[in-house]
Amino acid sequence: MTKAKKSQRVKKEKVAQPLQEVKQIAVAPIISDNVPWFYVNYVEVNQSQFETALTAVRMPPKFTPEQLAEAQDTGKIEIEATVQLVLPKSVIPSLIEALILQEEFNEKHFKTLDI
Repeated sequence: MTKAKKSQRVKKEKVAQPLQEVKQIAVAPIISDNVPWFYVNYVEVNQSQFETALTAVRMPPKFTPEQLAEAQDTGKIEIEATVQLVLPKSVIPSLIEALILQEEFNEKHFKTLDI
């Protein structure tokens, strides 16, 4: 048997089996007292080719004299990040959708603050 015929025979034997239907599974996070949480009031968004990073900071209600001097000199205040979330690109569309739905719910059911 020639090499070409042998190759064709092998390909015929490797016929893919029909895939079984995959059920969609919902993830339900368990939030206990042990889960760390952070109050943040400033978020910076950065991205690379494969990931998006959300760097969150808790801005103080009052800046120190040193921070104010830095702001006057440089036009910025450096504050250590509280937390950074690095997310794969695949979750960004559903994250944006969830945030929009949450905001629409809040606008409909709660009085919004004019900031």
